[in-house]
Amino acid sequence: MLIYLLLFEVILAALIILTVCMVEQKYKEISISLGLYKNNRAYKTQEKIAFIENIIEKYQVCKLQSEDQVDLESMIKSALGKEQIGKFTYIGVRSIALNGKHMMWAIIGLELLIVLLNKLGASLLVVSVMGGSILLTIFIEMFLIIRALDEKKEALITDVEDYVRNTYPIESRPIQRNIRQVKRGKKILLSKHQYQKKNFYHHINEEDLDINLKEQENKENKSSKENNGRLTAQDIAELITIFK
Repeated sequence: MLIYLLLFEVILAALIILTVCMVEQKYKEISISLGLYKNNRAYKTQEKIAFIENIIEKYQVCKLQSEDQVDLESMIKSALGKEQIGKFTYIGVRSIALNGKHMMWAIIGLELLIVLLNKLGASLLVVSVMGGSILLTIFIEMFLIIRALDEKKEALITDVEDYVRNTYPIESRPIQRNIRQVKRGKKILLSKHQYQKKNFYHHINEEDLDINLKEQENKENKSSKENNGRLTAQDIAELITIFK
């Protein structure tokens, strides 16, 4: 029984080391995402900068809608808690990494209880199993202290918070200025287009009017020439008077 408990403790220790590495990799990915978002020249995909971009968008929306101070730290922690590490949740993986050591101490307590109940004494097997379990648990404790997941998490949250709250507003000013200039340029071009369009139709209407006037004048001239070639009733009456 003691050997099985020791084997289970070895598997648990390996699982703790694996989950710690997985959490560290997630922190590294977010840190890289922040660096890519800062660097305008770096090639970036939507997937790589999604975490930082979502934080910035939510913060800007909350800042516009609320007059109170936005709790950016809670916002980052909430977004981090919803992250995935492969097919597993970030919260689940981190819980195993940090709380697995408590189970290892519980296994040591269970081993000690079995030894006392069965009155096994200080045999070579008992000493080897108990000593190995204690040394393995101490190693995991030291490993977790050195890796410092809590400190890395706080440092990452501080970096993201500092960028979103302090650096991003300064960096986004030229972009906002360029956007305003582009919008202003579009309005100017649209106004010029409408003015040219109006002058074009006005010019067309003037040409149509000139054509209509010319046609009317030609009709009147033609009518006048036709009338000149015919004898009116007055002309016939004068001719009869002359011949009488």
